[in-house]
Amino acid sequence: MTDTIEVPISLIKAGDLGAIRELLPKPESLFGRWAEHPEYGRGIIISAHPDQFNAVWLAREKVDTSGKAWQAQVYLESLTLDPVELTTVEDFENAPEGTIVAAPQGNAYQKVFAKYWESYNDELDAKEMAASSPWKILRWGWGEQQ
Repeated sequence: MTDTIEVPISLIKAGDLGAIRELLPKPESLFGRWAEHPEYGRGIIISAHPDQFNAVWLAREKVDTSGKAWQAQVYLESLTLDPVELTTVEDFENAPEGTIVAAPQGNAYQKVFAKYWESYNDELDAKEMAASSPWKILRWGWGEQQ
């Protein structure tokens, strides 16, 4: 099913494209998302949205020859984005150790062993974590750049 929006006829008749655009859902910002590029490796996206060519800026901690932080413009489809939330048993089982997640209604948990997630006063397995999902990812793995 296709999502639709209702546009008042007065905006259509007036040709007010700006007002019509304001009615459209806003895409989620990519700024701050970690991603893996096949050639450049792991980096962080420093663009909120792709440009008209579907490219974003990717930055890495590495410094270039001029002493500036390394950055390159890459196509979004060339990146493997880190996930933003975990919901299924498989998501929790496949997350790397060190991953930290939080839910609005509870504690933050860190994956400390292959099958267990720990908070300051609790230990849950992947099945128990999935039962109370979704969980927002605060850190993927140990947060290390490779």
